[in-house]
Amino acid sequence: IANGTERYVIQKRPIPIELLSVYLPDTSLNGTKRSNTLMLPYLSPSTSPIMQGRSSTDLGPYKDMTSVPNTKLNQYPIAFQHLGRNSTTHFTLYATSPATRKPWLEKIRLQQEEKNKKSPIFEIVPVVSQYEFVDTNKINHFITFNSGQQYLLAADDGVYVGHHNYKYADTTPHKVLALEKVTQLFAIESTETLLVLADKTLWEYPLDVVNGKPETQPAGRLVQTHVPFFFVGNCLKRTVLCVPKIFTLKSVISTYEAVRSIDTLVAASPVNAKRSSGFIDRLLTMRSLTLPSDELHLKKIKDCYVPCEAYAVELSTSMMLITSSRGMIMVDMRTDKPQRK
Repeated sequence: IANGTERYVIQKRPIPIELLSVYLPDTSLNGTKRSNTLMLPYLSPSTSPIMQGRSSTDLGPYKDMTSVPNTKLNQYPIAFQHLGRNSTTHFTLYATSPATRKPWLEKIRLQQEEKNKKSPIFEIVPVVSQYEFVDTNKINHFITFNSGQQYLLAADDGVYVGHHNYKYADTTPHKVLALEKVTQLFAIESTETLLVLADKTLWEYPLDVVNGKPETQPAGRLVQTHVPFFFVGNCLKRTVLCVPKIFTLKSVISTYEAVRSIDTLVAASPVNAKRSSGFIDRLLTMRSLTLPSDELHLKKIKDCYVPCEAYAVELSTSMMLITSSRGMIMVDMRTDKPQRK
């Protein structure tokens, strides 16, 4: 009650400091200039590589912030955003000078750093020592396997394996495959298969090559040449490998199913072959029993054709999603027909 008048003040819950994004809106009239954003401390480039960090969903640096017309002279805006599901609402306050606005940014940054040190979500642990890989031998890709206990590095001169258990002194990665220009790796642990993309050629290796040395490794099995990238995901309750071959006016995406060798042998056993009525089917079954186990980890499903250049491939429960020069193309994995662009 103020001066005999009853007033009600409606307030929202305070914004958690971890989910608070602060930025300086653009005050230009055209609104084309990107605003300055206060990034959270765990995204700051000056953050030490050994400090403990927190993942962020800060949308400030990546979205075009709404410009604030400079209708109020001698007032300097500062905007606040609550990151999360409803992150489209911005609150703008005005300071009388840049000197009075600057402490807001500094105080919030210090509070975020202090909160981050007390309760980090992720702990950043360096796995590769400084100067171990130089400019002449760059790391192009990094993956983990064995429940995150081990990692693989795709470098310009081969594939390296290392351990994540940083409590022990010997965590230096060592080379296991001598291949040139390795750009992508993937470990399919269910079938104990390692996929290696080296010099635009996709190779398949047994996963146990991580325990050997380059001079004692078996020859890899060639999957496909002229491969810019590949993708492995789950579709139709199967582990599916997508390998594109891109041309000027079209792209051919070959799909393979990752299967276990023993499952393939059981499916092709003479007991099941008795169900086939043709003599040729029995011959094909007996041939599959004589194939080396390394050749039975990938079973080709089909080829998908799209009339444009493919940039990226994703998989859903029943669809293949292709990012192309014509937009997004959805292909039903049960057919070859593009569903929608």
